[in-house]
Amino acid sequence: MRLPTQAAGLDKPAGARLLAIASGKGGAGKTTVAVNLAIGLGQLGRRVILVDADLALANVDVLLGIQPRAHLGQWLDGRVPLDRLLVEVADHVQLVAASSGARAMADLDAHGRHRLLAAIGQLRGAAEWLVLDLGAGIAPSVREFAALADEVLVVVCDDPTSLTDAYALIKILHQEEGVLHFGVMANQTGSVRAAERLYGKLAGVVERFLAVPLVYRGAIPFDRCVRDALERQCALMACHPHAAASLAFKRLARAVDKLDGRAVLRHILEGSAGVA
Repeated sequence: MRLPTQAAGLDKPAGARLLAIASGKGGAGKTTVAVNLAIGLGQLGRRVILVDADLALANVDVLLGIQPRAHLGQWLDGRVPLDRLLVEVADHVQLVAASSGARAMADLDAHGRHRLLAAIGQLRGAAEWLVLDLGAGIAPSVREFAALADEVLVVVCDDPTSLTDAYALIKILHQEEGVLHFGVMANQTGSVRAAERLYGKLAGVVERFLAVPLVYRGAIPFDRCVRDALERQCALMACHPHAAASLAFKRLARAVDKLDGRAVLRHILEGSAGVA
C-alpha cells in the first residue's frame, strides 16, 4: 500500500485546489457535474481550469459544443505548448480538452502519464480551482490523477451498480493510492430523502469495511432541463440558469468552495423541495 500522499500533501505542488470528479461506472452524469460545478465556481469569481482527464473517451468539448484549437494529445506529441490548450468556456472558466477515441491516449504508458501529472502541477499555478473530469472506472490514469486531488468527489445515481462500483473505486483509491478525502454527491435524484438514502447506503458500507469517512456534498435533483442542455450541447447553467438543477449546482459550488464538510448536508438540498 502506498503512503497516504493525499493527506500528507506529498507530491502535490502548491496553487489551485484540485477537485477530481469520479464515478465507479459510466452514466452517472460525472461530466455534467464537472462542467456545471466548474461554471458555478467561476460564477463565484474563482479562476477555474476544467481539465478533461478522461483519456479514453473525452467529451467535455462535445458537451459544450465547442471545437478546441488543441488538445492534450497534441501537447504530449510536442506540437503545441501547454498554455495553448486553454480555451475560455465561461466567465472565469477555461477548458483543457483531450482527444476522444485515440488509442495512444487510452493506452498511455507510465512516462506519458507522469508528464500529464507534471502538467497538472503547472496548471495549478494558473488558477484557484482545478476541476478534473476523470474517466469512469479504475484505470491507472484515474488512480494517479485522483491521488493528486485535495478531494475526490464521487458521483452516484439511483442504480445498484452505481453504488457497488463507487465502493470499489473508493476502496482501490484508498488502499492503493492513499486517498483519504472523499466527497459524495447523488445525481438526478427524485427527492431529498432518496438522495440521503443513497448516500447512507454507500457511507455505511465504506465506513464499516474501509474506516474511511465520507463527506456528503449533496444532490442534484432530476430535471428535464439537463437532457435539453445535453441535446443542445450547452452547459445546463448557461442554457437554463434558473432550472432546479442549475440552482442546486450553484449551492454545490458554494459548499465545495468552502470545503466545509458535513455541514452542507441540508444546505445544498434546500430549495429542491419541489422534487421531494
